[in-house]
Amino acid sequence: MDDTTHSLIDIFRFVITKQEASGSADPSTDKNQLTRVQCLDLSSLLLDKKIIDETDGKPWDKLQQILFERLVLDDYNSQRLVSIDIKTKSSVNIDAPFSANDSQILRYLYGCFFRLQFQNNINQEFKKSLTDTILNQVTLYLMEPDVFPDRDKRYKNNQQAPLLLNLVNHYYTGPDPHGDVIQKFINSLGDLNSDNDAGLEAIVGPTYNRFLQKFVSMAIEEPTLQEWLLLVRVFLQHPNIAQKFLEKNVLKRDNTISYQSTLLGFMLTVSHLPRPTNLETTFFKNIGNDGHKFAENQLGIKLRMVAQELQKTFKILLKQPQTRNLFLSWIGRCLHTFRDRKKLWSNQILMSTTPISVNDGFLLNFLNVMLLLSEPFAGPYNFDFINQSSHTIDKKMLKIDPRYCKWSKMDHESSPVHILGLADETFLIKANEDDHETGGEVVQPNFISECFFGTHQAFTYGFRSVYERFFKLYQTITDLQQTYLSAQNQVRPPASISGPDPLEMIKKQADAAMTQFYNLKAALMVPSLITMQLHFCIATAAYLNHLVACESFEEAINAKEFKTITPDMLRTDKLNRVCLRYMPEMLIENILDFFIFLKNFNGSALAQATNMLEPLMTLIITFMGKSSLMQNPHLRARFAEILECLMPHSSSDPYRGTGFLGCPELFETHPLVEQIAPALVNVFVSIEMTGEGVQFEQKFSYRRPMYLVLEYLWERPFHRQMLTQLAEEAEKNIDSARPPLFLRFVNLLMNDAIFLLDEALGYMNQLRESEHRKKSPEWQSLNPQQRAQAESQYAHIGRLARFHNVLSMSTIGTLSWLTTEIKTIFCHPTLVDRIANMLNYFLEHLVGPKKKKFNVSDKNEYEFRPKEILEKICQIYINLGMSDTNNKCREFCSAVSSDGRSYSENLLPQATDILFRTGKCSLGTEFEKLSQLVRDVAQQNQLDEIATEDIPDTFLDPIMSTLMSDPVLLPSSKIIVDRSTIARHLLSDQTDPFNRSPLSMEDVIPEVDLKKQIDTFLMERRRARREK
Repeated sequence: MDDTTHSLIDIFRFVITKQEASGSADPSTDKNQLTRVQCLDLSSLLLDKKIIDETDGKPWDKLQQILFERLVLDDYNSQRLVSIDIKTKSSVNIDAPFSANDSQILRYLYGCFFRLQFQNNINQEFKKSLTDTILNQVTLYLMEPDVFPDRDKRYKNNQQAPLLLNLVNHYYTGPDPHGDVIQKFINSLGDLNSDNDAGLEAIVGPTYNRFLQKFVSMAIEEPTLQEWLLLVRVFLQHPNIAQKFLEKNVLKRDNTISYQSTLLGFMLTVSHLPRPTNLETTFFKNIGNDGHKFAENQLGIKLRMVAQELQKTFKILLKQPQTRNLFLSWIGRCLHTFRDRKKLWSNQILMSTTPISVNDGFLLNFLNVMLLLSEPFAGPYNFDFINQSSHTIDKKMLKIDPRYCKWSKMDHESSPVHILGLADETFLIKANEDDHETGGEVVQPNFISECFFGTHQAFTYGFRSVYERFFKLYQTITDLQQTYLSAQNQVRPPASISGPDPLEMIKKQADAAMTQFYNLKAALMVPSLITMQLHFCIATAAYLNHLVACESFEEAINAKEFKTITPDMLRTDKLNRVCLRYMPEMLIENILDFFIFLKNFNGSALAQATNMLEPLMTLIITFMGKSSLMQNPHLRARFAEILECLMPHSSSDPYRGTGFLGCPELFETHPLVEQIAPALVNVFVSIEMTGEGVQFEQKFSYRRPMYLVLEYLWERPFHRQMLTQLAEEAEKNIDSARPPLFLRFVNLLMNDAIFLLDEALGYMNQLRESEHRKKSPEWQSLNPQQRAQAESQYAHIGRLARFHNVLSMSTIGTLSWLTTEIKTIFCHPTLVDRIANMLNYFLEHLVGPKKKKFNVSDKNEYEFRPKEILEKICQIYINLGMSDTNNKCREFCSAVSSDGRSYSENLLPQATDILFRTGKCSLGTEFEKLSQLVRDVAQQNQLDEIATEDIPDTFLDPIMSTLMSDPVLLPSSKIIVDRSTIARHLLSDQTDPFNRSPLSMEDVIPEVDLKKQIDTFLMERRRARREK
């Protein structure tokens, strides 16, 4: 036998001639070169079937037919196994694990393929021919299994285990992995059938169905999960097989359930959260407190593994030219089917049934994968923040095309863009009709652009939707705990009368809610997911900053380096807004929701990432105060909550329970630090101005963190100076046609203080009345349903009282510290009467006879602190009335004493008395001096006062009924009012108070003649009084 025959016998493990079957080797051959192997003797069979004869000189030339005969043998046991010595140059031990008389056809053919790979004494052309011979039989077996004997009955009858997948599973992931060889086997099979659609279908069809059956019920805790995810990739490595696989995932009908019912969908659905085929959540049931963290950590490891394996699958499909566009289309269409999840009603419907949706696990996995795909440009993701001294944004972010969303039309067929629906998003700014159109013709977007916007869409539908319901669930649990405590304190009737125990029912509700809470928390708190989200959001912030720093659209799309926003750009408003016409609000919303989530539940992640937060701070400072860059006032207002999170806090602060104590460097050394205070004041004002306003009640929630940040800034000399400069500029321009920013700010502060404290006192009065009612016989006569309803109403009023008490304290506190240095603007005629009237009104309620209306059994429960409020109000009096700045204190004291509604001679002394009785002696002494000063000014004013009945009606302001000093005509209603009156009105409402027509100060017309008449009238009356 020649060397080629030896190799063929070694590969196929059969002999075909009597000579070969004799097992005799060439006597001259060195025995050390020989290897004894067992082979199947086919010589007699082949002679009987006349496939070969004794005179055939090249019997192996008929290998294809001979191999087929070997495969269709009816009974291997009747065939004689022979042991022969052959020369082999194989580089591995090729005996195990295959046997010469293996009856399983695919396994035998793979064994032949395996041995062929390690033959070193045959040329590549012959090796290729032998490979095709083996794989032709594999293809025939897969396409026409009935041609072959049914020796694999136990497999062929079991549709759960197609033989090809079973083979790959055994040798790729089994105890003795063949790795590269099995991959080459599948790839070679794909190459052979590249033009044979039926052959590809035979390879893919049964395998795909088996994968479907396996992943439809695959659990996150399944030990073989990673192996099965790996198996899918073995088949996807070949472009033609991958294309066939992917085509089976492409649907004619686009809906969420259809996409989740594909193989890719089932793989993405692997999670501990509910899925369409299993609505039960099995984790965190009956787990003690100590077990929650362990279970959460274990789930985090599993979910990270799933994401990494899925990312490898996605990457294969995206790299192959045959599947790239089809798969990008699949990603875009799949995400687009979830577009309703960002709508408020969608989450409300979900919350009415269960806080967890069957789509949550799917979309969070999708987000995980998209974030991993984004790492080359948004990363690298540093999973160990603690040792990170600095953070650099990758310049690949500059390749994102800002025009992408403009091209993202619903009609995917006519657009090269794959992420759908972005053109229908609300953009940061609206394009004006006269704006020059940019961007030119649609161009093929790069992958970075596709991946960036696709990741943000997954962020919106995945993280943000889940977090919204997670937070509402957190609030529900808090309410249930309060309800449980309240129910415990109530006297319950005997069980025989009351029916089901209400305490037990509440406990069951709370337990169910806690299980849901821990499941969602585990999904949201995966450390790797948080790290990737944090890097991605910071990179997005840096990209948006770059867009507005560029001088032109062309520079933005062609930049090679990041542009930096400078303080001068903000001061002079030299910022480029063109690209923002194509940037969806979704980008900002994702950043906001993610960092607020970290603030509330995972401050430790922020604590470890302080060195990478500068782009976030730049984004906040730049966009928060400028409606020209972001028109939505809600988004700009919400930035204040991030600022409140970033500012330093003490470890005892109840808001700091998440482990993050703030980042002082951002408020001290950031390049744009001088613009923090102006931006914050600007957004404070803009959320209420006409055209940008938010809902009346909602503005107070937005302003709560603003008060905290403003107070922190006031305590820093640099920022205090910036606020003082704003006040000085406002004073200089207080009579300008457009009210200065700081003037509008303090006017709104007073508006808020009046409304909030008035509402808070009203609710405290209601609570007092309710407490009295609960002690009455009438309450005892209520049936259980009526009592529950009354308790619910009582609790609701209590929540409202607490809300208004907290915010009113913050507002009055802001006025208290602000007036320590900024005084004269409050004493200007535009504001002085308002602040004096406001302070008198509050003081009357807190120290006068009305104070009894607000006595409740537990003031602390409702955050009602009348003593602290009184102290702050008295401090404001002192700040404004005891100052000698430009003699403004006299004007304030005059305004206090001139208030005909709340002021009386006893008002200030009553407050003084309470201050002394509560131990605030120093404050009481100062306030006593002020009280005397107000009394002195009041007496002097009486001497100069002109009786109202002596003043002609034409000289009186129609709104305030006071003598006008600077009358002006309102052009629309043609009514004359005092300049200070209309100026004060326009600070809050830019309309004519008599007919609601638009109005500004530059529209009013001075009534010069009338002013002369008033001045003459005053001179005559004062002369007459002096003569008397």
